[in-house]
Amino acid sequence: MRWWTVLAGVGTLLAVAGAQIQMAPVRESEPNDSFGAPQVIGTSLNSQRGCVVWNAQITPQGDRDFYQITISQQGVYSLRVDSNRDPVMTLYNASGEILGSAASGGNPNVPNGNAPGLTLTLSAGTYIVEVAYRFNIGLCRYALRVFPGTQAPDTDPTEPNNSFDEAFGLGSFTGGELISPTFGFLSYGGGDMDIYRFKVSGSASYLRIRTETYVDTVIEVHTSTGEIFSNDDSDWDTLNGGASEVVIPNASAGAYFVVVRGFGTWGGYYRLRVLAELPTEVVLIDGETTFRLRDLQGSPFRSLLNNTDWLVAGRDHLYQLGWWFRREGTNTQEQALASLYSFEQEAASRATLIYNEGGLIIATTYSLRGEGAERATLRIDALVLNFNFEPQRVHLFHYFDPDIGQNHTNTATSAGERLRFEAPNNDFCYLTPLNPPTFWEVQGWSATLDRLLDGEPTQLVNGSLPFTGDVAGAFQWVLLLEPFTWRRITLHYAVNTETLAFLADVNQDGCVDDADLLEVLFAFGNTTFAPVDVNGDGIVDDADLLEVLFAFGRGCG
Repeated sequence: MRWWTVLAGVGTLLAVAGAQIQMAPVRESEPNDSFGAPQVIGTSLNSQRGCVVWNAQITPQGDRDFYQITISQQGVYSLRVDSNRDPVMTLYNASGEILGSAASGGNPNVPNGNAPGLTLTLSAGTYIVEVAYRFNIGLCRYALRVFPGTQAPDTDPTEPNNSFDEAFGLGSFTGGELISPTFGFLSYGGGDMDIYRFKVSGSASYLRIRTETYVDTVIEVHTSTGEIFSNDDSDWDTLNGGASEVVIPNASAGAYFVVVRGFGTWGGYYRLRVLAELPTEVVLIDGETTFRLRDLQGSPFRSLLNNTDWLVAGRDHLYQLGWWFRREGTNTQEQALASLYSFEQEAASRATLIYNEGGLIIATTYSLRGEGAERATLRIDALVLNFNFEPQRVHLFHYFDPDIGQNHTNTATSAGERLRFEAPNNDFCYLTPLNPPTFWEVQGWSATLDRLLDGEPTQLVNGSLPFTGDVAGAFQWVLLLEPFTWRRITLHYAVNTETLAFLADVNQDGCVDDADLLEVLFAFGNTTFAPVDVNGDGIVDDADLLEVLFAFGRGCG
């Protein structure tokens, strides 16, 4: 399962889970340290709906967390704090009057006599819940649950995943962290197990599989070669010595299965994290062509100078390329992609880098193809996803600085929808934006780069061609993204070849033919961001088939 399928699946999972589960999941959001400024839980609670703050922490020492809840229907409600340490809980009405408090006991779901719980009859209205550590002297992880009645809801949105055949797929990666579901859940009282599956593409350095939770967990990791690694308690998490971690220093390529259990009668919420070291350089190879990309993360205001090599038959054709972005109302200037989150090299000629820039997910996939006789193509897909609850107006920039044939001086001309760069030695390169940019420009180095780095918002000036000199420039797209929507931008570089670029050329061989049609048919009905979703709407359907059929035969000679 590739990264784009996982991203689409996570969005679908959250939507479906939100419709099915009784407990609305909430993540703790600091600051929430006072009665007057609590974290407001937006879900209104009634006889059918509860909520769980599933990943909360008391840290640093002396921390106090306040939550505002709204009861819309009078009835009996239970408030429970799950933890393996010693928290305390207090319930207030909106005027600050204490309605109940608990320091130990009252929580039958946790095999820890120190876990507090309250059961009260509450009228419709607003209430404040305070969670702190006993005597304010300790640290802990915890979950706060508020639900109608006295029977704790016991629902896991990733079920069924109790067997290897039903293992929940996390996707594949080579480094960074896999994008996984928001939370997992082990049934209260013990006996439950959750099984996950992921794939390591190539090999991974310092692979770590760990649980992040207040639950006392046990994990097993099964490799495709038959090895089994297990761990009960670990010291990776200072907030929970009962958390588990398996470390594999040099993880070979293949499938891995992770079995998560609660120790004894433990159950509750947890997060499974799968991590490995990130690369410092991406190297793609196909035949006689090699592509290298460096300076993958760091300061968002770095210049990315000399971060790219594209060798075709021994000659280098690229000095620099990169991506910058600006969110209106959030960023006052352009920022380079900086927060590398996950990396996958699924083949020697293809790699994907996923960045998380404050809830704006930008994934770039580089696909290299050698055509022999000093010819090669490079396709770049940039997927921009808004994982925020507010709309985002995003300015996305692709910067390019070609040195075709290892020459600083090139001539840039317009070739219909493509840019053509030609060197004095007659080497040439076409650059095709398959999604027309809002603005573009070509200038001498380093005019465009300076504008991206000058601390001011940039709008490119549609330039005039031809231009001869040390050619550099950029494309700019202005994207309006509603919450949890995306856009895919595709670029195609072609050195010393007239190979055309088409979105309908799914397998990227330069010809729209039966092979592309079969790719769409085999993926029909899937939710994905992959190139097989030709029109980029997130699902492979009739519209994608029509795109291929209408373009059938293009580029085939």
